[in-house]
Amino acid sequence: MKPRHLPLRLFDRHAVWLEAATNEERTLASKYRCALYRFFDFEGELLYVGISKDLPTRWDWHRCRTSWYSQAQYLAVSFYPERAEAERAEAACIRREQPQFNKSRPKSRPGWRAEDDVLFAPPPAQFAD
Repeated sequence: MKPRHLPLRLFDRHAVWLEAATNEERTLASKYRCALYRFFDFEGELLYVGISKDLPTRWDWHRCRTSWYSQAQYLAVSFYPERAEAERAEAACIRREQPQFNKSRPKSRPGWRAEDDVLFAPPPAQFAD
């Protein structure tokens, strides 16, 4: 199974997950083992990149415990068949896109090359002009 990358969309940060998630996100969450999510502010600046096998719980955790969640306006979600793939994608995404609120920055592993991030990072989020 290949990763599935959903397009960037508006995100209702006030809604509970069942209302905030699209039908496609709910369906894919039940089929894939892990998801990578990226939250953006209203100007399109990347706030945070994370991964989870349980998006409702994780998004609720962010809503209750982070300072940046109130700024979230847009969301892009990618689904991965294995957690290890999502972890590589998350590290590549953080290195490439430099989210504002990710506290830990992944280290490059031995043998890592910058070109490797192109292979693992999700596609860039596309904002309408």
